[in-house]
Amino acid sequence: MRTARTWLDALDEASELVSVACGDRRDLVALACDADVLAERPAKGAAAWPVRLAPLWDTLLMAHADKRWSVPDPAEEKPVWRKAGYVSAVVLVRGRVVATWTHTKQARRVLVDVLPLSGWRKTHLAGVRREARDLAAHLGVADADVTVNG
Repeated sequence: MRTARTWLDALDEASELVSVACGDRRDLVALACDADVLAERPAKGAAAWPVRLAPLWDTLLMAHADKRWSVPDPAEEKPVWRKAGYVSAVVLVRGRVVATWTHTKQARRVLVDVLPLSGWRKTHLAGVRREARDLAAHLGVADADVTVNG
């Protein structure tokens, strides 16, 4: 933290930081060169916000003390942040966790099991299948099967 504060202080002194707000958070800063992009309205439509399979211990989920922005329902935090610092692999839609997922690699395919949370919609399945095919290619297998449990 000391190093990060030193960097932030140096950027602030050089007028390279701007204050930003996100929801009710007002104590945030961003690089001034990113201000225009951050001020743009988010794109609409499924193609503009693709479904993503985030891996175990993804830094997006580990980097913030306040998790409400990614899992708005506190009752659904347990499947994501489990005991002993275990951070589940999750399905992200518009930056929100809508499910957790696991996978098993077989000789010719990868099996992806999805456990939906309250934000899950049937329309997310096509995106999960696309991501599962990419995972299969990454793991060097030919195909992927997706199962939704629940």
